[in-house]
Amino acid sequence: MADVRKVFMPANRLTPLKTSWPSIVAPIVQHLHLNIRFNPATRCVEIKGSEEQSQLLQKAEEFVKSFAYGFDLQDGIVL
Repeated sequence: MADVRKVFMPANRLTPLKTSWPSIVAPIVQHLHLNIRFNPATRCVEIKGSEEQSQLLQKAEEFVKSFAYGFDLQDGIVL
């Protein structure tokens, strides 16, 4: 069974999200081996993985949340 984490993106972070999307997706897909997508209807970034990957999902969720709060991408990667 798949586990999905959703991170809401506020309106003021949508344009930075669009410009930084490749930099956000790369570490999550290549290093953590998770699926990620942006759902424009709900304005949420959805991260999907298996239940065995719950720690990796938590790391990816914290990374995306730090970006949503306005932190720099490099600061989020450190988390």
